[in-house]
Amino acid sequence: FLGYSSEQKCIVCFEFKNVCYSTDPLEFRDDLDKFIYKDNSYFIKFDKKVEFIKEHVSELAVFFKEKDKVDLDSKKIAVSFITYAPNISRYYMPKYKCMSISEFEVEWKENPWQFMIEIDKDFH
Repeated sequence: FLGYSSEQKCIVCFEFKNVCYSTDPLEFRDDLDKFIYKDNSYFIKFDKKVEFIKEHVSELAVFFKEKDKVDLDSKKIAVSFITYAPNISRYYMPKYKCMSISEFEVEWKENPWQFMIEIDKDFH
């Protein structure tokens, strides 16, 4: 999902995966392979998306301003990896928060700023 939060005035980039709750070690291993360890893992793909957004955050802020008349801060973006059910990969996700959709809803309401990442000045 690529969009924005008008409340936090930031671009948001969320990755949603419809995965079930794993219950045995073989499923854990398969999830970790898909999410983290394989050469083309979900994490690697998501990380590329986030880097693209960081490189183009100013243009995205202009796009949303023209489209929806909203002023966004181009110094931060909200990022999260969201699953349908809790997943073992959450404990191994190297850079981003990974949680179930129900946990995300609670965490976002409590403190949306915990999902923010700074944009390096080199990207501007």
